[in-house]
Amino acid sequence: MTKILKSFPIVILITLIIQFCGLLKSVFLSKEFGASNELDAFYLANILTVSIFSVITAAISTVLIPNMVDKKKTSQSTTNYMKVLFFISVLLSLIVVVFLFLFRDLINPNFSEDINKLFFQMILILVISQFFRIASSFYLSLLQTDNEYILSRFPNIIPAILPILYLLIGKNINMEILVIVIFCSYFLEMIVYYFVAKHKDKSNLTWVKPEPIPFRQDSEAKSMLRNTLPIIAGSAVFQLQILIINYLAGFFGSGMITILSNTNQIVGIFQGLLISNVFALVYPNIVRAVKNSLNEGKKRIENYIYLTNTLVIMVVWGYASVGKDLVYLLFYRGNFSKDSADFIYMFGLILIMGLPFSVIRDYFYRFYYAIDNTSKPTANTFLTVVFNLLCLFILQFFMGEFSLVLSTSLGTIISLFSIIKKLNKDEYRFDYRNLAISYIVLNAFGFCLFLITKFLGITSDNYLLNLAINSFIFIICFTGVLFLFRKRVLVFLKSIR
Repeated sequence: MTKILKSFPIVILITLIIQFCGLLKSVFLSKEFGASNELDAFYLANILTVSIFSVITAAISTVLIPNMVDKKKTSQSTTNYMKVLFFISVLLSLIVVVFLFLFRDLINPNFSEDINKLFFQMILILVISQFFRIASSFYLSLLQTDNEYILSRFPNIIPAILPILYLLIGKNINMEILVIVIFCSYFLEMIVYYFVAKHKDKSNLTWVKPEPIPFRQDSEAKSMLRNTLPIIAGSAVFQLQILIINYLAGFFGSGMITILSNTNQIVGIFQGLLISNVFALVYPNIVRAVKNSLNEGKKRIENYIYLTNTLVIMVVWGYASVGKDLVYLLFYRGNFSKDSADFIYMFGLILIMGLPFSVIRDYFYRFYYAIDNTSKPTANTFLTVVFNLLCLFILQFFMGEFSLVLSTSLGTIISLFSIIKKLNKDEYRFDYRNLAISYIVLNAFGFCLFLITKFLGITSDNYLLNLAINSFIFIICFTGVLFLFRKRVLVFLKSIR
C-alpha cells in the first residue's frame, strides 16, 4: 500500500496529461467542425472500434492479474491464452466490418453518401489500430502485477499527445489524416510497452519462455479462458448498450452524437483521474487480501470504497458548482453553440451523479473476480443492460434526449442493488449500513460546499474567472474540513495500508 500511495500522485499527473490532451482534441474538433455530421461520423467510428476491443482488453487485465499474482511468473499458458484472445478479436472484427459494410446506408439517418464513405474508411483504420492496444493491455497487466504503477501508465501518453500535435500543427484539419495519426500513435505505444517490459531488470516477476504446450493440453490456459468468456460476454453487452445509445442519439438531431461524446469526455476525465486509477492501483492488493482471507479482503474493499467515494462525491458537487463555466470555457466557441454546451453540462451532471453507485458496484465486482467467479458480475451486467435499454426506450417519450443519460444512471443504481442481492445470497455480506451512512453524510457535506460556493462565488461573462474563483472556494472549503479532521484522516489512511 505504501508504494501505491507514493505512486498515486505521479499516476494522477500522467492521467491529467492524457485527459487534458483528450479534452483538447474534443475542443479543437468542436471548434473546427461544430456539432456536425462529419464530426458525428468520427466519434461514432471511434466509439464503435473502442467498444469492440474494450471487450477484450477488459478481460485481459481482469483475468491475467489474479493469475500472475498466484504464479509470480509468465508462462506458456499466458501465451496460449493471448493467442486465443487475438483469434477472437480478429473474428469479431471481421464480423463487425462486414456487417457495417452491408448496412452502411443505415448507420445514421443524417449521414450523406460521402459521410458514410468517410465513416467506413475510418472504421477500417481504427479497427486495425486496436490490435496494438490489445498487446499493450497485456504488457500493462504484467507491469501492474509487479507493482510498476508508473511504468504501466507512462506509454499511454503517446496516443494522447500525437493527435494533439497534428491538430496544433495542421493548417487544414483532415479527418482521414487524423485517424492515421491515431493509428500510428497506438503502434508506437505498443512498441514502447514492449521495450519497457523486455528491459525491465529489477522485477519480482519471473519472465520465462518455457517449452510450448498445445492449447488442448494446457489446463491453466483453459481455466483462464473459462474465466474470460463471462467477462467478454458481459463487456460485450455493456459495449452494445453504448453503441445503441450513440446510434439512437443520431435520431434526436444532427450533432447529438458529438454532444454525447463531449459529455463522456468530460465525465471520463473524472473517471480516469479517480476511479480508473484507484481501481488499477488497488486491484492487485484486493486480490492478495481476498486470497489471504475473505474477511480481510472484504474489510479492505469497504475501506477502499470509503476513500474512493469521498473523492468521487466531492467531484459530483464540484461539477454541480462550477461545471457549467467549465463546459462554456471549453466548448462554447467557433461553430459550437451555447445550447449545445448547455446540453453537455446537464448530460454530464446526470451521469456524474451515478458515479458513486458505480464505484461501490465495481468494487463488489472485483471481489467476485478475486475469488475467480466472473459469472456473477456478468449476469449482473446482462440485467443492467436490459434495464438500461428498456428504460431508454420508455423514457425517450417523456424525457426526449435526456433519456440517453438518465437511463444509464438509473441502470447503475439498479445494478448495484442487484449485485448486493447476489452477494447476500452467496453469504458474502458487507457492512451496507455504514456504506449507506457514509454516502448520505458525504452528500450532505458536498451539498453544503455547493451552497457556500454559490453564496460566496461570482457569476460573470468571464467563464475562466468564474471557474478559477469558484473552484478555489470549493477546494479551500474541502481542504479546510480535511485539515480539521486530519488526525482521523491519517488514522484511516494507515488502516488501509
